[in-house]
Amino acid sequence: MPPASSSARPTRGQLRIRRPPGTESRGIPVAPSAPSRGRPLVLVACVAVVGVVVAVAAWFVVSGRQSPTPATTTVRVSPTPTLTPVQRPTTNAFVDRLPSTTLQYALVSSEPEPAWVDAGAIEAYVEQFSDGGSGTFTLRAGQWSTAEAADAAFLAFTAGAERP
Repeated sequence: MPPASSSARPTRGQLRIRRPPGTESRGIPVAPSAPSRGRPLVLVACVAVVGVVVAVAAWFVVSGRQSPTPATTTVRVSPTPTLTPVQRPTTNAFVDRLPSTTLQYALVSSEPEPAWVDAGAIEAYVEQFSDGGSGTFTLRAGQWSTAEAADAAFLAFTAGAERP
């Protein structure tokens, strides 16, 4: 058989395989590779967006702050009495709970209160406090056997008093 020309049609024994462009040697088509610019651009865009969001959030946090102003605290010392309190004539659980001093005032006298005892109190006292100058006040203290008796005495003592 004579050699076949390239333009002649091959016969059965002379089959030639022409591979299309872009196929590899085993005949599997391969997509042509083109330079890929999509991924780096997406990455750069994401980084830029995150940077802008962080910058805006930081601006809101920093701009909302006010400069701290120093606070001035004045501590007032509680006044203390200049007098020494007197001793009470009696001592018991009730009398021991009564104050001898309060702020700048000290106890200057303590006497039984017969009017309250006559009104049903177990015991009662009238106590005078002074600051050593012109400031004075009177404390009346009494103890009743029941809360109801104390309420009744309170209402009787304050009858006709002006209510706030």
